[in-house]
Amino acid sequence: MDFDKIKRIPDRWLIFSILILGVYLIIRLANFSAIIRYFPLDNVAIDFASHMSSLHFLKAYGFHNFVPNWYNGFVLFQFYHPGWAFFTLPLLYFFKDVKIATFLSVVLIYTLGFAFFYFLGKKIGLSKIKSVAFFLLFFANPLSLSYLFRTGRLPELLAWIWFVLVFILVMYYRNKKLDLKFVVLLTIIYSLLFLSHILFFIVASLVIFSLFIIKNNKERAILIIPIILTATITSFFWFDFITEVGDQRISSFVPLQRYASRNPIDLNDVILGFVVPILFWVTIWLYFKNKKINGEFRFFLPIIIMSILYFTRLLLFIPIFNRATPDMYNLLFIFISIYMIMNLDLNSFSARLKRIIFILSFIIPILFVVISIVNIENFSPYSIGVKNTLELFNYIDGKFVLYNGPISEGPLVAYAAIYLNASTPQGWSPEYLTQSYLDKLNLNRNSLRNKDCTLFYNSLKNLKGKEVIVYFDDCGFLKSCSEFKLKKQIQNACLFSIIK
Repeated sequence: MDFDKIKRIPDRWLIFSILILGVYLIIRLANFSAIIRYFPLDNVAIDFASHMSSLHFLKAYGFHNFVPNWYNGFVLFQFYHPGWAFFTLPLLYFFKDVKIATFLSVVLIYTLGFAFFYFLGKKIGLSKIKSVAFFLLFFANPLSLSYLFRTGRLPELLAWIWFVLVFILVMYYRNKKLDLKFVVLLTIIYSLLFLSHILFFIVASLVIFSLFIIKNNKERAILIIPIILTATITSFFWFDFITEVGDQRISSFVPLQRYASRNPIDLNDVILGFVVPILFWVTIWLYFKNKKINGEFRFFLPIIIMSILYFTRLLLFIPIFNRATPDMYNLLFIFISIYMIMNLDLNSFSARLKRIIFILSFIIPILFVVISIVNIENFSPYSIGVKNTLELFNYIDGKFVLYNGPISEGPLVAYAAIYLNASTPQGWSPEYLTQSYLDKLNLNRNSLRNKDCTLFYNSLKNLKGKEVIVYFDDCGFLKSCSEFKLKKQIQNACLFSIIK
């Protein structure tokens, strides 16, 4: 191969990536179809249960209505974005099964994502092969599959396809005058993005700011119009959020603390927080190697500055932006990196550097698949412990709490709410918690851990709970408490009711 004559990355270099990543994504989706039979009850797909519950509650109770099943009642979507639930609700009405609706929703999101990436490729001058490769390199990389797909971050997954439309619009109008068509389209897409995921909306707005800084004052004024219209259109959601949220609500957590953590459990976030920005900067160097530092560099400057703040951990101290998760930024840098790679001008690259890029076109997809296979678990049937818990659910008569189960309690109480209409002082949407209510829950949990019968009984009564599901040693402890009566035991899982 004569590398000296190559001016851009040839399509044939990307065929292998498309085949490997395309087949692997299909395999992952095929494995995901297990959700049609099994509600996601494991310690990986924990976010699925929360969003599927919200979808069920939306159909059962309606938007901004009272839901009695969790936390002794809360107002649905008062403090969480409703976009994915609205997007999937027609599927639930049609198929009448939250599992099927969720599966088809994910397939539809990926299908729309493919169509939007294909459309993006046409608008920025990419070939069909490069457009498909762009889609797969983004959605089938290990971080996307693990963070967005396997854990079930459905609202953020949906938000990403709206971001692609925003990016198309921005790139199309980057060198064109803003007009009425731009205002209308951005208002619609921006509203969908906002309603899908507020925190990612904030991160994604960097590309709007990029457009803002390269336009003149007249066009900057035009750019503000869709922002105002978006705020107006989505006010049915955010108005209650702004007026009702208070200091007492659980709102002090800064997700970016994970990538500055010394806790071994956050090691992946720490490593990616260094590696992804460095790779992003390498891509920027390659992209601008044959370009003058002109308006295009100025266009990408906000994202470049954000990558520096992210890498140095200074972003931790910037309000609002520090509320996004590390992987929101990682994926944004990856997205822009792929865009730049697909548009590389190889004219002044040495034959050796071109050869390295050629070799990487084979290594990267293989590496992506290997990392995914090693680190991302398949969806699987229920464990014995989960089966025992589901059997105990059939004997529940009143509000129950569940502690120290075979998996996180959140997905289990979600299952109970959806399929048994059961109620619990617990729940799986922590954004609705206040600090005072969280203190009550912690008191109840800690009194069980400390084996204090009286305090556990009183704190449970304070939470209006009537029944308890516990496991192993906790079964023996509650059997010794005169305030509780064993109602049903299945192997190491026990259901107790309080003695009034």
